[in-house]
Amino acid sequence: MRLRPCCRQILLLVSALLVILLLSGFSTWPGSFPGDALLQHPFWNYDLDAEEPRDPQQSCIIPQVHPLHPSIWSSIKPTKPIVCKERYPWLTYVDADAILHLNDSAGYKLDTLRCSYQAVLRHMDNDVRMGPPVHFEKPTPINYSAVYVSCRNFLNIPIYYNIHPIVVPKPAPAAHPVAQRYNVLIFGLDSLSRLSMLRLLPKTYSYLTKVLSATVLRGMNKVGDNTFPNLVALLTGREAYTQIKHAVNETFDNLPLIWREFASMGYETLFAEDFPQYSTFNYLADGFHDPPADHYLRPFWLAVEQSYLLRTSSNLCFGNVAKHRIQMDYLRQFITRNPLKRPYFAFSFLVEISHEYMQQTAAADEDFLEFFRHLHHGGFLRNTFLFFISDHGHRFDAIRETYVGHIEERLPFVAVRPPSEMTGELGSRIRASLRAAEGRLTSPYDTYETLRDILALAVTGKLAGKGQSRFGRSLFGNIPAERTCADAGIPSKYCACDIEQTFNTKSALAQRSALALVDKVNELLVQGLGSKSALCAKLKLKAIRDANRVMSSDRREKTTDRVRITVEVSPSGALLDGMLLVKEGGSVQVTDDVSRINKYGNQSACIHHEILRKYCYCRSSR
Repeated sequence: MRLRPCCRQILLLVSALLVILLLSGFSTWPGSFPGDALLQHPFWNYDLDAEEPRDPQQSCIIPQVHPLHPSIWSSIKPTKPIVCKERYPWLTYVDADAILHLNDSAGYKLDTLRCSYQAVLRHMDNDVRMGPPVHFEKPTPINYSAVYVSCRNFLNIPIYYNIHPIVVPKPAPAAHPVAQRYNVLIFGLDSLSRLSMLRLLPKTYSYLTKVLSATVLRGMNKVGDNTFPNLVALLTGREAYTQIKHAVNETFDNLPLIWREFASMGYETLFAEDFPQYSTFNYLADGFHDPPADHYLRPFWLAVEQSYLLRTSSNLCFGNVAKHRIQMDYLRQFITRNPLKRPYFAFSFLVEISHEYMQQTAAADEDFLEFFRHLHHGGFLRNTFLFFISDHGHRFDAIRETYVGHIEERLPFVAVRPPSEMTGELGSRIRASLRAAEGRLTSPYDTYETLRDILALAVTGKLAGKGQSRFGRSLFGNIPAERTCADAGIPSKYCACDIEQTFNTKSALAQRSALALVDKVNELLVQGLGSKSALCAKLKLKAIRDANRVMSSDRREKTTDRVRITVEVSPSGALLDGMLLVKEGGSVQVTDDVSRINKYGNQSACIHHEILRKYCYCRSSR
């Protein structure tokens, strides 16, 4: 049949319009067409088979998901740069020798100003106080980890405020017999999955893998819901809520953090973590009685949170500088200040830039790239084991409600690079082991055992050989191809090896499972809060969002009938995700922790419970 001329014209017009919409990145149809930003992304042509080869001998089959999967196109938006409005020029600065200076080039007549500094004094771990003002005019040595600086003009009007973190030189302890002087640098970023790393930080990823030849562990699987259990596993080799019993109002001073063992061998230690209200050991907790490391940045960040300057600063900024850059500059100064005299163990964990809005992380790509480029070109990685780590993927971003988000939330980004000067048989063996582990199932317990191997290498010149943790295996040894999530200490709820198949959300099984999940959460609130549970509204099932049958990819495991259900509850609107076991006769039982996969803000402000806050909806919120 031939089309009439008018019909052909209409067809051509519609076709042309579709082409224009495709080329312009029209996004009214979610996930239908990629925009220009996606088409120009460095990993748009990411080849899954080439980059992520399968091992036919491997028991755990990690899902292959393209970092720019069509189902999440609508969630990928251009990132706004972090623009810090300039309140006033930097009038003061602290140099690498911890000396406070007035800046001659700031544009002020320095002889008309009166400037003073106040020491930021740590008062326990959740509070700081300011020391008395000390007037200064000339370069002044500082012996405090942070100082608050203010200046007034000739009319006695305040014109300048700032807070400087300072790497104060520490006296070296008595000499220890160290066989190998290898440093350890752990650079951490909260809520960054491996796929998010590819999407959001492509320049940094490419530099780590192509220039530094770091090994990316594609099978790294989280072991707990949030930051705390995953970093505890990495830093202590222990299970957060079973092997470590932490009472309310008790500090973490007795926690066997791995860097303490390095410190006992003469290593200089650093622990830096921004966003103090969500710090790993301080969220609804008391942190440490004594500073946990030689250089501890928490007092500085607490002072920043209390400052007038922060309240007048742009988002993610402190004064003229992005906050993530402040911590990175502090870390850089620590690393470059004294590179040869004393080995170090540094753990820096950035939280704020990636915690709230996943896409915002992309604004730091150039800064991260420059940081690692500076260390590499300066030769500071020659004798340093570098770890770029995260704790888990994003737990609350809109992408979490998709299949891709469900997968990547379990698989944090972790990359490892041995020192470039480590050559010979040992260096070759370590690099070969890392390459073999690249696609295999690993967990934070393995990172801990790897750190123990580095400690053994420093002390004896040899690898430890035998692990101490219940589940961990050093990445410098053999990670078995037949390893399962149970072997690696990964709860079934978070196991990325499992295969899922959707089923009808209106089925009787889905309904039973959803009701059981909501009942379990209400029960947890009553059991965990006691009489205070009355502060929280009783949750009711509103809708079933997703229902999946779960099967293990390991043929050796006994088949069990498990389902994963995602529900929406009222009155909070919480999206809850949980795993249930289907028993003989059709009854169901919640088997693992129930996750909340959307943000809850101040809904639970009436209670102070680290785990139950994600479930509680305060009656006062109504």
